[in-house]
Amino acid sequence: MIKKNMFRLMVALIATSLCVGFASCGDDDDDNSISSPIVRTWVSTKNANETFTFQSNGRCRRLYQAPAVKGVTDNVVDDDVVEQYFDGTYLVSADNSLSVTWTMKSTTKVDSNGKQETTTEKFNPAKVEIGDFTINGNSIEIRLGDGTAYTTWRGTGK
Repeated sequence: MIKKNMFRLMVALIATSLCVGFASCGDDDDDNSISSPIVRTWVSTKNANETFTFQSNGRCRRLYQAPAVKGVTDNVVDDDVVEQYFDGTYLVSADNSLSVTWTMKSTTKVDSNGKQETTTEKFNPAKVEIGDFTINGNSIEIRLGDGTAYTTWRGTGK
């Protein structure tokens, strides 16, 4: 009788351990979201048609959209570009260091007949830029480059 009860107790303990083990392996337990004031969409102070978006999942996008297909007066990319964006991922650190890994570029152009054509370029290897950012109230300054030369992008929160 004691052997039978001990066997049942051991089986119950093993079953309980397995249930607890499987329950704790759910993919929703890992919170890999980035908690930083950089997480949001920023609008360029130089050109309101350009944005830089940082998502909490570590993805980012730098987007330019022309204000009109024909007669564009502030198109900073090319006369025939309607939209251009770069997609990638980013990492931030406590000292506001920033690393962006660009994985693709998409460009939509319009020809003289008004027909739009989109081309997509996947970067292999990915293009990495490093730098830093400063947030002051609702304004951001992002400095990115290859480690020797940097460009500065300024914006306000959307």
